Amino acid sequence: MQSCRSVSENELELSYAIGLPNSSEKTKNHRVVTITLLFLPNTRQLADVRIEGLEKADVSNAVDSYVQANDVPGLIWYVLSRERQTLASR
Repeated sequence: MQSCRSVSENELELSYAIGLPNSSEKTKNHRVVTITLLFLPNTRQLADVRIEGLEKADVSNAVDSYVQANDVPGLIWYVLSRERQTLASR
């Protein structure tokens, strides 16, 4: 995790630096993915997610499933693992 900040009472922004562990060229094989979690006011219920920094992956259907299940850890794992796969296949 690169950074975490509370934007508002019901919005949390998480930034992750994604890269290949054995890469000597960090700029070429390195990307920042920002996941913004929006919660229903005064609850812990996930309402929406915004993702920035993904290269090729279309994760909208899977993200919607995680939002409906209110599964934040699963959502983060899924998005980061998809981006790692994208970087590894270059």
